[in-house]
Amino acid sequence: MFVPLSVFRFIEAFDGPKVPLLGRGFMLLPAVAELAFCVVAFEQLRNWAQWRRQRRVLFVAWALYFVAPFLVYVYPFRSAFDSLALARAAAEIGGVKLDATRATIHMVVGLAFGVQALLALGPKVISLMPGLIRASIVTKLQFPGTSAPGWLMLLAAPIYALFAYIIVLLPYQITGSWQFLVGNAGVLFAQVFIGISGRRLTVPLTAQESHDRIHKSWLAYIGILVVSATFMVYGLYEFIVQVHLGPVRVVTGILAFVSNVLLDTLIGTDAIVSAMAYFRRRGQKDPAREHLLREAEAKLDVFCG
Repeated sequence: MFVPLSVFRFIEAFDGPKVPLLGRGFMLLPAVAELAFCVVAFEQLRNWAQWRRQRRVLFVAWALYFVAPFLVYVYPFRSAFDSLALARAAAEIGGVKLDATRATIHMVVGLAFGVQALLALGPKVISLMPGLIRASIVTKLQFPGTSAPGWLMLLAAPIYALFAYIIVLLPYQITGSWQFLVGNAGVLFAQVFIGISGRRLTVPLTAQESHDRIHKSWLAYIGILVVSATFMVYGLYEFIVQVHLGPVRVVTGILAFVSNVLLDTLIGTDAIVSAMAYFRRRGQKDPAREHLLREAEAKLDVFCG
């Protein structure tokens, strides 16, 4: 998945209006980060039996991979179109002909790259939530006696719904397509459903009980998302046509979202398991601080009645 993504990301970096060399370097950062992560991931296959070491290396590589696209838009692309030739190139952004002052061109270019930033970074951010939900499910299947994965699903679902709603606002306002409303409503309902299902996983279960509850809930959850995605595709097609997104950017966006969800599942699972192990070690009673725990429990009893 990451190999074709890296190839398309390199192509995407050179697809579009001419920008100065420094700006082009910033645009290449995600491609370089994705290619570097590919190398690290393949190199870490030999450490599959050394989980603790592999987890740390992959986490550092993932952090660099995740941050790289955000660094791209630290560069002020509007200031890159100061020469006459670049100003003419800027005038073609979005297929709009401009015969205006430099300030107006800067404003239009800033808006264009701002929209591009939202389209590039939105899926990056929103993929964290499905990745965390999938990681919670994987952890619950591995350690069915734990309750933390269920609580994480319960917390992540409403945040996912909020992120999805905000991200869909831009294409909906541009197109006014009713398909976005239906698709977004389906995504919101799916998160409510998986949040309620996560509540049923907050208790210790046997391996069979955990499998049965997750299997039924997950099939229904995926079914709701597939129906919602069908409506979204119709709306996205109209959006792609209106903002003149090329096929390279469309394919890159799809590959990036799927790759991010899968990768966030891996990193999230490692993080959850590591956190559970840490709190288990910290859960051993410390006689010097045991009275603080009793005081906190007493206050909680009074607060909750």
